[in-house]
Amino acid sequence: MTCRRPLALVADDDPPTRELAANYLAELGFEPIEASDGRHALAILSGEPDISVLLTDLCMPCMSGVELAETARQMRPHLRIVLTSGLAAGAGTGDAVFLPKPWRLRDLEAALRNA
Repeated sequence: MTCRRPLALVADDDPPTRELAANYLAELGFEPIEASDGRHALAILSGEPDISVLLTDLCMPCMSGVELAETARQMRPHLRIVLTSGLAAGAGTGDAVFLPKPWRLRDLEAALRNA
């Protein structure tokens, strides 16, 4: 029997950034699942009960990262959430950890520990 790695959901509308985040999460021992926006992320979250981490960009079309985080928190009160942005400050992120872009692997690792 093989152990399944913990699942992490990455929501970012920028494909290269989303791919980088997914690669970093894989290096940190997670099995990443990618979503191109907040609505897509919520659909994945509602269908996959084993997601333990949400990494989301603050600025996305249709639904902001804060809106996604708030809805995700209602669905899963114990979900670890990391919000990230290169354009906005971390104000208004509630109990989620804020990680400013650009970030490196060690920055993401520290944010996940603090989430």
